[in-house]
Amino acid sequence: MDTTWLTVTGLAQDICLLAGLIIFISTPRAGIKEFMLLGLALLTSFVGDMVGFIGGFILRMNMNTESNILALIGLSITIWFYKTKIRIGTTGKAVSILAIVFILFGIVNLIFIQGHEKMNLYTLAFGAVSLILISLVYFYLLIKELPTESITRLPMFWINTAILIYYSGTFFQYLLTDYLINVLKGDIVNTWTIHNFLGFVFYVIVSVGLWLNRSLYLTTTAASV
Repeated sequence: MDTTWLTVTGLAQDICLLAGLIIFISTPRAGIKEFMLLGLALLTSFVGDMVGFIGGFILRMNMNTESNILALIGLSITIWFYKTKIRIGTTGKAVSILAIVFILFGIVNLIFIQGHEKMNLYTLAFGAVSLILISLVYFYLLIKELPTESITRLPMFWINTAILIYYSGTFFQYLLTDYLINVLKGDIVNTWTIHNFLGFVFYVIVSVGLWLNRSLYLTTTAASV
């Protein structure tokens, strides 16, 4: 099976991820604080990709255990990131409960259900559904509070859009991958190539949001001097 496009999309995804991290790190301290959890989630993803590349591609080792743990951490941080954006009311409490339920399910799946040596696709699918629901709720709150024409100026609009698009696509990817691996016993090269392409789009849009955040705080800092 030709893996050229899998490699190309994987590299493109990681380059955009690294670009997002550089933008985040170069943001003034107040802006970094605003998106600290998102930055940690991006860093976790980058570490996960590097661990998978070095261990899996170069050393030819089974890196599922490390990837499962890092994926669980990254998704948990991303869900909790929304808790910092939805702080009050029943919705905020629901996000907190969802984050706790997700973490507990991920740990149980890692140890007892799919195990640490197999891809924890149930955890990934659960995380994807959770973030789809949260991002839809966040869009509702955003539209409710702000005029429509002002929304696209907000960094969170782009970040939330990226999360909704990415996890809406990858949810079905995770279900299909589980079927291919466990039922058909086939390869997942084509499926994961699409997954990497979605990741590329995701990190490009997230980088746009982080760049807007950086620009906002650079302008504020310059104005205060």
